[in-house]
Amino acid sequence: MHKIQELLDRLRLNPVDNELRSEIRKLLRETIEDAQTSKLLKEHWSLLNTDLSENDLSRLDKILEEIHVKTNMKSPNNKKRYINRKKIIQIAATLLLPIAIYAGIHYFKKAGNNEHIVQITTEITYTKTKHFFLPDSTEVWLNSESQLNYPENFERQENRLVTLTGQAYFKVYHDAAHPFIVQTSQIDIRVLGTSFDVSAYPNEQTISSTLEEGSIALYNKTGNQLEKLVPGEQAVFNITNSTLVKNKIKTSDQTSWKVGKLVFRDTGITEVARKLERRFGYSISIDPELQRTNPTYTFTVQHESINEICRLIELSTNAKATIKDTHIFLEKIE
Repeated sequence: MHKIQELLDRLRLNPVDNELRSEIRKLLRETIEDAQTSKLLKEHWSLLNTDLSENDLSRLDKILEEIHVKTNMKSPNNKKRYINRKKIIQIAATLLLPIAIYAGIHYFKKAGNNEHIVQITTEITYTKTKHFFLPDSTEVWLNSESQLNYPENFERQENRLVTLTGQAYFKVYHDAAHPFIVQTSQIDIRVLGTSFDVSAYPNEQTISSTLEEGSIALYNKTGNQLEKLVPGEQAVFNITNSTLVKNKIKTSDQTSWKVGKLVFRDTGITEVARKLERRFGYSISIDPELQRTNPTYTFTVQHESINEICRLIELSTNAKATIKDTHIFLEKIE
């Protein structure tokens, strides 16, 4: 196997590996097989191009053709021309950019049946968030412990349908002919083009949606509209009794997680603990007596450590925080 191909395979699995990217750059500087390297880079780029919008594909195809000409040291009329080594390296590095940006997404397809739509799953574990684009150019921020399923492309589909477990913020590309639908376990959110947040974690008893721009409508699984939101509103669906409540809120408090902040305003200790667990990867247990009194907190987390936050909780409440390994126990004290 060509060394570049082996490294690119590894890069697609781990696109944020800076050491690996440095190794690729080093090999590009050393290789003299520029045409072969270009061909391999092009093949790898092609494997990933379904993550791009149609406009991106058209633009990148033109760039790719130009790079192909230059890396083979041919002019458009196929005449040989001189191109220096530094320029070749720059061109090859440029070709790597789509791989670095769009790699790391897991593809799956039902084997042996080409009629099935290829689905893509993007999944985030504890302490991480991810920012990426869907095939229709919709922008997505995916919060920790979350998963988003969506088709490889939305062509020839009446609706742009995605399925969310966890929390995500969507900035939907406007397409009046093809509504964008976010499916959760209990409700669906339908939009044409707008910016909104959805929180639908499987271990919580509520599903919420917060609207920043545009408009959205919430439907139950039988297709009946439950509520319609305008900017600055949040809908909270209670899974236990199937009721929905709409409130006016400061939307930036709900969506600040996508820029690395957690904002709490008179938030109960149980909800605070859940969000801190996802942010820091710790499990948090709460003394039943402390949970019964349910103290509330108003503070913002951005650069603070989990130890600093525990000290803040202790100062704000008659409580003691005990940290052992990755577990925190909060207990009420007299």
